[in-house]
Amino acid sequence: MDTWENMSRSSLLAAKQLFNEGNYRSSISRSYYAACCAATFELNQRKSNYPNDRNNPPHAMISQYIVSTSSRRRNLKYKLRKSFNTLLRSRIIADYIPLGHIDQTLALNCLRFAGQVQFEFLGETT
Repeated sequence: MDTWENMSRSSLLAAKQLFNEGNYRSSISRSYYAACCAATFELNQRKSNYPNDRNNPPHAMISQYIVSTSSRRRNLKYKLRKSFNTLLRSRIIADYIPLGHIDQTLALNCLRFAGQVQFEFLGETT
């Protein structure tokens, strides 16, 4: 059975593989999803409630949930929120703006951000 944790880990592995193959748009999408799943895992551990009886938070609200429900130090919470927001913006460009600027540097930064989010919420990264 898949869990948010397993989906996060497999998505980050896929993002790394896609990056190594030069598929930067797809790598960015998987990096974002890895972070999204890791955050959802953490939020569900905290028994967070989501609108409309969903079992995961709306994408646009994940960074707000990170800040409002986490017991982490304030500066770390805001660093995680910034990383997540960068991933979300990058994912929107990668998935919905064909002429948007996507390059190796952006994809590598997204991998790093996803790794940071995953490390904070799940422990070691994949």
